[in-house]
Amino acid sequence: GMGRSEGADALVRALLTQLACPVVLDADGINCIAGSIELYESVKAPLIVTPHPAEMARLTGKTTTQVNSSRIKTATEFAKKYGIPYDPEKFKETDHDELHAQVHGE
Repeated sequence: GMGRSEGADALVRALLTQLACPVVLDADGINCIAGSIELYESVKAPLIVTPHPAEMARLTGKTTTQVNSSRIKTATEFAKKYGIPYDPEKFKETDHDELHAQVHGE
């Protein structure tokens, strides 16, 4: 990943507010804006955010335990608040480690 630095944070913030093409924000990109969540309100491009529970916790100010105990509710509230498209019917309550093992054959 691109890692975390002031430069990376500034780059992600600039891209999000200037790009018009769809943007997928994952891992380090999510972490780059976690302290500036209000930035979502000025994003011009269609945005897809793919946080795992710990990243969602950083985005929402909740603990990972709180996110894990109500994943669908947390994701739905976050999506509605920031106008991010979200389909709760496609969101499954899945253990992240279990899913990783299934995908990677571990």
